[in-house]
Amino acid sequence: MKIQMEIESNKVEKVAAQSDWQVIETYFNVLNHIISSIAAVYMSFLCYSTGYKPISYHSWLCTIGYQLLMTQAILALYSENVWSKQHTRQTQKTIHWVLQAVGSSTAILGIIIQYIDRSLNSKPHFSSTHSIIGLIAAIFTLIGMFNGISALWSIKLKNYVRPVYSKLAHNLHGTVAYSLGMTALSYGYDQDYMQAYSREDIRMWLQVLLFFSSNLTLIGASRAALNHYRNAKNYKKTQNESMEPVK
Repeated sequence: MKIQMEIESNKVEKVAAQSDWQVIETYFNVLNHIISSIAAVYMSFLCYSTGYKPISYHSWLCTIGYQLLMTQAILALYSENVWSKQHTRQTQKTIHWVLQAVGSSTAILGIIIQYIDRSLNSKPHFSSTHSIIGLIAAIFTLIGMFNGISALWSIKLKNYVRPVYSKLAHNLHGTVAYSLGMTALSYGYDQDYMQAYSREDIRMWLQVLLFFSSNLTLIGASRAALNHYRNAKNYKKTQNESMEPVK
């Protein structure tokens, strides 16, 4: 009887601890939404006030693409995300790929606009840390879009690529693309355009907020990557065991 009561007490304590942690995660999740919205609103106002020119479109599109839409796309699959946790898993996945597709296209369009503008004005390409990281981010973003399709249709493509591998690849490529994109944005806040039209303290706070937002966003993505890795590892182990000769 005593042992049974101790077991039940441990279960209650474990559930209470999980509940407390979920509350903390929810608070941080709300904070993350506020941070990404602040950055998007500020950059929208700044780019509008500085006029319709390529650098304004580049800055605005990349910020909206990575810091707003891609952040929301990743958070859509997060278990404690305030606006998506009430939906079914299938609905969450649909919201995820729609936001991811729009965010990726928006960011890449911003990069293309800047590339064309620099070409027309005979300016060198990829001559700064910001632009080099941005280029690598764009490449990984494109890769993530393509293997996102394979992850979306993983069941139908299972004869060619095992779903467990396509989901892991999509998660890893997406995480790298998002991390690089946010890093490029951080460097972008120190570029000539921002220095000319934004105060130094504001630029610093944009970088600080971006750092916290990207790390909070990647919590759920890191969990998912770990789960996909474990599933892939278990699948490979099962396949190896099935191929062993019967003694």
